[in-house]
Amino acid sequence: MRTSITTLQLSPHTAAQLVMAARQITADPYREGDVFAEQARTAAGLLDHGLASVLDRFANRQGASALLLTGLPMPSRLPRTPAAGFHRLPDPQPTGTEPVLAAVGARLGEIFAYREWDGAHLVQSRYPVASHHNVQTASGATDLVLHTEACFTAYPPDYLALLGLRPDPTGQARTLVADIPQALTLLTPTGRRTLREPLFVFPTDRGPHVHEGRHTTAPVAILHDGGRGPVLEYSTLLTAISADGASALAALEEALNRCAVSVTLNAGDLLLVDNRHAVHGRTAFRPAYDGADRWIQRVLMLRQLPAGGRVVPDTRLAHYPTDYLKALALPA
Repeated sequence: MRTSITTLQLSPHTAAQLVMAARQITADPYREGDVFAEQARTAAGLLDHGLASVLDRFANRQGASALLLTGLPMPSRLPRTPAAGFHRLPDPQPTGTEPVLAAVGARLGEIFAYREWDGAHLVQSRYPVASHHNVQTASGATDLVLHTEACFTAYPPDYLALLGLRPDPTGQARTLVADIPQALTLLTPTGRRTLREPLFVFPTDRGPHVHEGRHTTAPVAILHDGGRGPVLEYSTLLTAISADGASALAALEEALNRCAVSVTLNAGDLLLVDNRHAVHGRTAFRPAYDGADRWIQRVLMLRQLPAGGRVVPDTRLAHYPTDYLKALALPA
């Protein structure tokens, strides 16, 4: 049976080699994105052979759908966890962790960003924001539901890399990962076929369709055939528009929860997620909003960039609920 997460503790030698490779990255990730990404690709080719082999096997789906690397080198000091919403973080300053994160991430694919989010920066931060405390988002403190990243957009990432800069002081915040192929084996053939039918929507006041008197996004299938096996686009927030769809969706949620494993991301822990074959989420926690809260950095990767480059549009934005956009202070 496939496992959701494989763990690898970096040896001191491998960690030192990673630092050496990351020194090739001198560009500012927030102001020189294209140069930063090009340097990251060069650095990825200089990784220790053992680490490079592990990453290559992961990229080729040989093993678990998530890989946890521990013992990554970290700066001796970090700034306080930011307080401003990270989608509009003013003038972010490098922490010194970005080159190590990018060197590993670039081994899996091309680093990219969404134009509408995080200032279109290639390295993004995730931490709790006080005004988002009860919002279902990465900056909230409630349960972050299981989902595939940027599902139903034109360019969902193939991989994401989450680097722990500062752990949750309370120990409550745990990252969840569930292996999609494993969960699908727990469903009936009829259930899997139903997931391939256009029966699933997100309720939203900005949606183009109406179901039972409520506006929704257009109905879509959530299970597809990919070049490397079945691909699921999923969020626990999905709704079905038929009884069969509702039954299949409930069975899928139960299967994913059964397969989910949790991990605490401590400083120097890097979680790599195969976004086409795993869902992820986070448990609820109680931030203090005092500069010492949990802080994660991430990069997103595509196996191949689209023709438009490494900053791509989030095509879902037109259908996000108005209340959600207002809560995040984004234009509705």
